Amino acid sequence: METYPEMNEQIKDILTWDHDNPVNLYAAKRIEELEEQNAALEVAVRCGVRPPTVLEVLALKDQHKATWRRRPETFWLARLVAEVGELSLALLGTEPTKPHLHTPDSELKQIAAIAMNWLEMREEKGEL
Repeated sequence: METYPEMNEQIKDILTWDHDNPVNLYAAKRIEELEEQNAALEVAVRCGVRPPTVLEVLALKDQHKATWRRRPETFWLARLVAEVGELSLALLGTEPTKPHLHTPDSELKQIAAIAMNWLEMREEKGEL
């Protein structure tokens, strides 16, 4: 079946008319999430990035969003710097006392997810 962005917008509008119906609100939110994922995948394909990588970064972004979204920017900076430090350790292959648990790719995905969330948060606050 062919789908159309304009129809999705109409469906979301219809679903959100009744603010007391959590199922409809959930469906509208899910449509938005899928549209966001689809847009990210389209960009990834154009840039030559593997779609699974983009989906993993988006999943990490959603995890961070759920737990950190209301934190100040200094918190986001600290998390980003910590992940860059972990990337360094992953590239070296060891910590001073034990091997690093994550691969460089895993750390890069964390860095991307944190940066995407931080940018999104700034955009929502009107700072971009």
